[in-house]
Parts: sequence; C-alpha cells; structure tokens
Amino acid sequence: MGGRRTGAPAIPELVKMHDLLTGWYRDLVLLDYKNPDLASFVRSFKSIRDEGRHTIALSASGIYKLRNKLGKFSQQETNFLDEWLDGFLLSRIGTNALIDQFIAIASKEDGGL
Repeated sequence: MGGRRTGAPAIPELVKMHDLLTGWYRDLVLLDYKNPDLASFVRSFKSIRDEGRHTIALSASGIYKLRNKLGKFSQQETNFLDEWLDGFLLSRIGTNALIDQFIAIASKEDGGL
C-alpha cells in the first residue's frame, strides 16, 4: 500500500480495490512477453476475473463510505465522484467482457473453454 496517499481516510473497500488493481497490474507486467505462453495468459486472466468478481460492489461501497466519512461534498465533488465511479464501472464491465471472450476462444489445452 505504499502508493496510497497519506492523510486520506482509510476506507477498507478502497484499500482492497487498490491492492487488487496493483496486484493485477503487477501480474500482467511480469508475464513473459518475449516467450509467449498462451496458457499463462489464460491463467492470469482467469485469476483476475475470479478475484475481481466483487469489484463493482466493492468500489461502490467504498465510494459510499468515503462520502459518509468525509461529510458534506460540494456539487462539483459529488459530480466528480459520480463520473469517476461511472467510468470505473464501465471500464470494469468492458474488461470483464474482453477477458471472457479471450478465455472463450482460447483452446482447451491452454485453459480456455
């Protein structure tokens, strides 16, 4: 959690989201792209998909708790949080669809459907 901003309230759901996103990024960066092995890509994507099954609820709950913890927000801050959450959720839904499609077309030998 070294990347978390100091002074920001610790919202467990948002800390968990940060940890998940950081871990997934690390896992994808550390894949061996010079010697591609489709099975390792499929395993990584399946892991991300499985670990992320509660991401939408986790992030929505975290933003809700952030609002309650910090108190009154200006309309501009509320709009920013709403737009950020909308963008994040749409991105996650799109990522899920792409991961599902990738796993669906991968061969069974590589771990696909």
